[in-house]
Amino acid sequence: MDGVAELSELAQPKREHTMNPIATLELMEIRPDGGRRPIRAQIGAPHYDERGSWSCPVLLTGIDETVREIHGEDSMQALGLAVGFIHTMLNSLRQKVSRLAAC
Repeated sequence: MDGVAELSELAQPKREHTMNPIATLELMEIRPDGGRRPIRAQIGAPHYDERGSWSCPVLLTGIDETVREIHGEDSMQALGLAVGFIHTMLNSLRQKVSRLAAC
């Protein structure tokens, strides 16, 4: 199993699909054949959830349309893990395509 699939399995899908991002990154995937696809990475504010842990919602529009909850022991860890999750997903995509460019 590749790293992206493993990370996607570790990140819990969120039931509702509303997202109030605290940070957004917009990129353009540029494929070797010249095809383009917009990608938006969003992170929501960390919150204490019903499982008794902190979680941080992330959404990678253009890659995976599911809002995922990244869990941590506290709000800082949840936020740091969410940033790391997005970095790993984008880096994996970048290795498969020619380029990711900022919009």
